[in-house]
Amino acid sequence: MTASDLAHRTTTPPRQDVGDRLPKLVPAPLIALSLGYFLVMLDVTVVNVALPDIRTSLGTGAAALQWTVDGYSTVFAGLLLLGGSLAPSPSGAR
Repeated sequence: MTASDLAHRTTTPPRQDVGDRLPKLVPAPLIALSLGYFLVMLDVTVVNVALPDIRTSLGTGAAALQWTVDGYSTVFAGLLLLGGSLAPSPSGAR
């Protein structure tokens, strides 16, 4: 075994491009999160638009309207968390 053979064996492999080492990005989770956030914002906006009609039909003041928005948002958030916990995981594990 010559010195050139030994030097050839101990060289490091050529460097890979940075893009080769990064994992591929899957857009499905980002799309799902974006749609979920859009639906939450749309839902709260609909409640805020309906507040004047709620006030006239119930004959309440500003404090009751604030409780209406807070209560609706809290229940909606709880149902979203419940739905997320009941949804099947992609790995199949519980």
